[in-house]
Amino acid sequence: MSGRLAILGAGGHGRVVADAAAVGGWDQIAFFDDHVASAQGTLAALLDSLNEFDGVIVAIGANRFRRRAALHLATRQAPMVNILHPSAVISPSARLGTGVFAAPLAVAGPNAEIGDGAILNTSSSVDHDARIGPYVHIAPGAHLSGAVTVGTGTWIGVGSAVRETVAIGDWTMVGAGSVVVRNLPARCIAYGNPARCRRDLSEEELEC
Repeated sequence: MSGRLAILGAGGHGRVVADAAAVGGWDQIAFFDDHVASAQGTLAALLDSLNEFDGVIVAIGANRFRRRAALHLATRQAPMVNILHPSAVISPSARLGTGVFAAPLAVAGPNAEIGDGAILNTSSSVDHDARIGPYVHIAPGAHLSGAVTVGTGTWIGVGSAVRETVAIGDWTMVGAGSVVVRNLPARCIAYGNPARCRRDLSEEELEC
């Protein structure tokens, strides 16, 4: 797709999204960020110039901040778009929300559901009939088997594997390299082989 794309988030993840967008045909890309001096402007500047852009995506790796920014943009009728790298393999029967990012070599299988603002990072895979909630981050090299359910805002760490039909609750963090073979509750930190909930996340941590 050609046109003008605004990316909210000018950090490392924002640059990954920009690369995918450029390869995908967006010919003008502008960064907005409250904390990066090289960005074209702040969130406030983006809100004031939404009519200048054909698409907007939030490229903030932290799930809670990404959700907060996306919901704020939605109240202003921002033209939210998905950015799917051309090498990503998205089944024709997969259903994607808005503001989804699929990095190089990411896979979403048949009848998978990917919620608003979710990230399928580099070489990650979500198999058939999986349900990935809004603002989930599937980190590079993580693999989710068929019919897995992942709740809102959950983080699946680099290189993790999740067995078929497992359910993981909202806002849980699964550590890198974990092997998830049984259900995990909401709002916990889990890791290991097999992965177990090691402790609950505090309210302070949930705000990060």
